[in-house]
Order: sequence, then C-alpha cells, then structure tokens
Amino acid sequence: MNNKMVLEVNVDDLNMGGVYGLVKNVITNNFDRSIKIDIAAIEHFANTKNIELFNERGTQVFYVGYDGNKLLKQIKCYSNLRKLIKNNNYEYVHIHADVANKLFTSGLAAKYSGAKKVILHSHAAGVDGKHRKVKKYIHKFCRRFLKYIATDYVACSEVAAKWMFPNVESEKIVIVNNGVDLDKFRFDAAVRYQIRNKLGIKDEILLGHVGRFCYQKNHEYFIEILKENPIVTVADFAERLSVSMETIRKDLNILSEQGKIVRVHGGAALAGNTETASPFQFREGVRRREKQKLGKEAVKLIQKGDTLIIESSTTTAEFVKELVKAPELLKTLTIVTNSIHILTLVEMGKLCKRVFLLGGWINEREGATKGQFMAEQLKSFHVDKCILSGAALGKNLILSSYYESDMHFQKLAMESAGETILLLEAGKYPEAAVFSVTAATNFDYMVSNVPFKKEDKERFAAAGLHLIYVPTGSEEATDND
Repeated sequence: MNNKMVLEVNVDDLNMGGVYGLVKNVITNNFDRSIKIDIAAIEHFANTKNIELFNERGTQVFYVGYDGNKLLKQIKCYSNLRKLIKNNNYEYVHIHADVANKLFTSGLAAKYSGAKKVILHSHAAGVDGKHRKVKKYIHKFCRRFLKYIATDYVACSEVAAKWMFPNVESEKIVIVNNGVDLDKFRFDAAVRYQIRNKLGIKDEILLGHVGRFCYQKNHEYFIEILKENPIVTVADFAERLSVSMETIRKDLNILSEQGKIVRVHGGAALAGNTETASPFQFREGVRRREKQKLGKEAVKLIQKGDTLIIESSTTTAEFVKELVKAPELLKTLTIVTNSIHILTLVEMGKLCKRVFLLGGWINEREGATKGQFMAEQLKSFHVDKCILSGAALGKNLILSSYYESDMHFQKLAMESAGETILLLEAGKYPEAAVFSVTAATNFDYMVSNVPFKKEDKERFAAAGLHLIYVPTGSEEATDND
C-alpha cells in the first residue's frame, strides 16, 4: 500500500508554541501506517532531541529556511519548499502561520508543485514583535490572495479565522481548537505545595500562565484593563483580547465567583471599586468617544420647540451634553426624563424651556427614578420624540433590556412619542437581555456605529426605519479583500 504523503510546513520547536504542540500531538498519536507525515521547518530546531523524537515516529524533519537576508529568505524558502514537495511527491501540504504572508509564500510553493491538497491554517488573531503596523499592512495585503491558493482552510478559533480569511466563506473554514495534554496540567496537591513553598507563597492568590511571553498573549492585560477603567464591557474585553465574547463571559463569571471582580451590567469591575462609585459612573467612561459621536449625530434630528422623553443612560447623557453645546436649540426644548444626571446637565431646567423629572423611588446607584409611580406619570405625556438607548440588540434585531423597569419605560416612552429614536452603541450588538422590548424596525430612527449586514439594512429600509450609521473608529475594519 502506498503511503499518503503529508507535509507539515512552518513547524519548529522555538518557544514550544501552539503549532509545535499540535503537530507533535498529531504525529505522536498517528497510528495509521498508511499516512506518512513529515515536517518542513523554516526555522532551525532548537533541540535536536525533538528531531530524534519525530524520527522515531517515522517523521523526517527538513530545513527549508535561509539564514541570510530576510527578503532573500522568502525567495529561498519558496524555492526550497517547491523542491522538497516535488522530490517527495507530497499530496497533502498543511501550512501553519500567524500572518498571511507566510501562508502566501508557502501556499504558492505547494500549489505550483502539484500538491493535491493545500491546507492553510491560521494560528493567531494579531501580529507580534516589533513594527506591528508594518506587519499588519503586509498581512492584510497578502490575505487578499489566499482564497486563490488553498483548497482547504483551518483556524484555531473563529477570531483567528476572521483575522486570516475575511474573504473566504465561513462554511469553508474548519475550526480546530488547539488541544491540551491534560495530564501535564492535572491538579496535584503535592506539586502545588512544593511550588508554593519554594516561592514563599502561602494564602496569596497566584496567577499562572502557560505560553510564550509575547505581545499576543496579553499578559496581565485582564487586570490592567480594569485598573485603567473602573468598569469594562464584555465587548471591550473581547476586542482588546481578540477572543469571542462568549469566552470572555465564561472567564468573567469564574473571576466573579472567586471574588476577584464584580460582574455589573454588560461587563465587570475590580472587586472593591463598587464602593466608591455607582454603576452609572462606571459606565460613563466606557466607550465615551463612541457615545459622544452618536449623541452629536442624534442632535441633528431635534428641531426647535420639540418636546422630548429621554431615557436614563450614559449614552443619552452624552446626547444631552451635545444639546448643551447648542444652547439656541436647547432653550426651546421641553424635556421629560427619569434621569437625575440629565436633570443636572440642563441645570435643573435653566438651560431648556422646561424639564420634568418623573417621580418614583430613586435608584441611587443608577441616578434614576424607577417604579410603577414613575411609569404612571410617563403615561400622562405626549411628546414629539423619545430618545432611547438600547441595552441589547440580538441578531434577530429584537431590542431587549436587562431590567423589567427599563423595559416598561422604553415601551411607554415609544407609545407616548410621535417619533422614536434609538441610540445603539456597537458593544450592545449582537447581545440578548432578559426582557424583550420591541423589534428595532419599530423605531423611526436608529443612530448607531454597528456595521449592519446588507440584508439587515434592507429590512430596516422596508420597515421605514432610517438608519444613520456613525463610524467611530472603534469597530473592526471590515475591508472586502
């Protein structure tokens, strides 16, 4: 029986990273004698014993790199790899990399050497080391062409897939999470005691890290983010750490159970910070720049003499701050709100024509009035426009709220207004809260920095919703390469 010839490209034992671990596990556990797996290393192996280990499993390790000039290295790697594939008749070429230019060079070599399958495997969601801006530019340029080279696509995560293959249909990309040898990390009380005793650690919290110390790993970043900002949203964590929001939620829940952080509406704060400031004050500093731009754009929808219902939120507070910058407009407006913060922004009504603060019990931590009494008062008003801030908008385009009182306020405000305006910040999509408010298509205007899909925009237009897109620079660029 002829062997199936497989070549793993760009594998070495430098830093003992994820690529090495994955390929080693595959080769070590390859019990199919009809499959012959070899390695093409662009960098030298640091330890010859690792090569010997592969040799024992029937795997040959070939060095196809070049030790000289970096530009010439690309040409030499391409040439050496082509010769290796041709001479050994490798049918399957599996190429690993963290940036597209590495996949591009090796992929071309495999394609034009007659490989039956050219498999490109993304192992990262960002660039590492020095000159990251230049590296990112080269990466984004090269990834345009990957869809013309490969027959198959693999990524270690959905984020890594988006980073490497933005112009490849998602159904063509296979997600293979990096495996972990559980025996290496299995809890052992004796080992734990020995290490703690050696380091002089008693009952203190000990943070451990498994992996390289490099930019991509974001060491200490979790806590540093919370040090810089009293509260951080789930979306912020996901963006900064280049992982999915679901992963962040799981990690935050674990940290919360351990008492290291406090879970708050849509995010987290360091334990202890909640004693000195309210959740409103926390959220006020989160994505402020984005909220300011939404507020500035929303002000353009307001006309002199309008009566407004304005919901209590940090986003609508930024909207009111923008109104304050337009005193000739503000002094003609009548404002109805349940927000003490908004009341103070308009200086108890001195800056506007009139202001109504809805009564009810005062939620001090939110700086807002709540309850049935407040709701009953809201029913008495009929206004020109209501300005709401969505807590969460799902993929189904249903607006939802985390709290029952907020849901009632939003529904009543929409019933009391001639026109409805939704301010939706990108961190709130796609999200889902407990209480359903209404479909987004029931609003007259949506001011948002969410880059909605074409089909969603068409749904909005068909329903009569005017979508005002406000690019803020916080969302990930969605180039069509």
